[in-house]
Amino acid sequence: MLEYFYRQDDQKIFSGRKNELSLIEGYLFSKHPVDIHLSGLRRIGKTMLIKEFIKRHIKRKDILPAYINLEEISETPEDFALKFVGWHIYWFYTKGDKLPINFLHLPSLIFEVQDRELRDALLPITRELEKARPDRQRLLQECFSFSSVLARFSGKRVILFLDEFQEIMNLTRFEQAKNILKIMRSVKDRAQNTTYCISGSIISEMEFIIRDSHSPFFNQFTHIPVKAYSKDESKELIHKFIPDIDNRSSGMLHHFSAGTPFYLVQILRKILLFIDKGEDLSESLIKRAFISETLSPNGLIHSYCNYLYNISLQKAKGYGVLRSLLDVIATSEEPLTQSELARALKMSQGPVRVNLKELEDIGLLCDRDRRYYYNDPVLKYWVAYVQHGIEVSDFPKERDLVSIIDELDRKYQG
Repeated sequence: MLEYFYRQDDQKIFSGRKNELSLIEGYLFSKHPVDIHLSGLRRIGKTMLIKEFIKRHIKRKDILPAYINLEEISETPEDFALKFVGWHIYWFYTKGDKLPINFLHLPSLIFEVQDRELRDALLPITRELEKARPDRQRLLQECFSFSSVLARFSGKRVILFLDEFQEIMNLTRFEQAKNILKIMRSVKDRAQNTTYCISGSIISEMEFIIRDSHSPFFNQFTHIPVKAYSKDESKELIHKFIPDIDNRSSGMLHHFSAGTPFYLVQILRKILLFIDKGEDLSESLIKRAFISETLSPNGLIHSYCNYLYNISLQKAKGYGVLRSLLDVIATSEEPLTQSELARALKMSQGPVRVNLKELEDIGLLCDRDRRYYYNDPVLKYWVAYVQHGIEVSDFPKERDLVSIIDELDRKYQG
């Protein structure tokens, strides 16, 4: 079950999230189902939470879950409409057990549809796509309406999981798609037997979509935050890798991962590789595993931080100033105020204020008591070293990291 969609290795290490799963079940399975919004930073575990929920309920006879990552389909309105419907068909016929490629292109999608009624339901979309200049508003209306079509045909309630939902806004740069949220809202209001669960990682963009009074989706979704693991949730995951670990070591791992499941898994895997090389678990080994995974070019945490840093700045304006602000905040041992940052950069406060707001909007910084912090302490640590050209080897010895280990407790605040 779900062989393609949710790997067995991931299923085995899923941990915690009992409260979030209970809330999702309560809202989606109530007598009057409620549309919900999952929010949280990247890599905090939103997608895995959705996958686990689908795994637990995929065999229910009364629902049809359909997961779509909008980051993968929001290139053009035409591509979006085809793939949005294709993913519906994929989930109806395969339940996540095979590769989806044939469902995401024409004409292969048509050959995958085994029922005449569903093929006929696709005709308004396929005929529009054949035109030299498709009517994009009609395309979007038809694709958003397909959830109700599938619900009616299957006799099941479609639960639509739309991941990285903020990416739908990429389509507003196209004519006839500038009001895509309005189009979707009008279809959603008429939808029958369809419930939505949306999630997104760029919190400021998601906040605009669901909380701004000018947004068509204002006040339409019940919010469920997906936060960092508690110490107990981290411990549950840690014990799946190292069953006999002591509480102090478990606490250190929670600290250095900042309770982020992705970071925790990568540090644990690096520890096991060190142990395979003959080392014993120790405080030093935990620190070296964290440092090497974060500062080695081959570390997955290093790769992710590099991706997050660059993709976030690509979305923003004023690359040079933003980078300088991130660097100053990362290397400072104490959080700084706007005026302190302006002095450090020898800039007036006006431009600094604008750029700090930009960094908050793209989700890298937050403002607490007028001081600026990284939302992700691991990214802060990475910026402080890697952006100054400091990297380490894959499996460093303790003697190779003396100065970095000495600085660790001072420079990393998880």
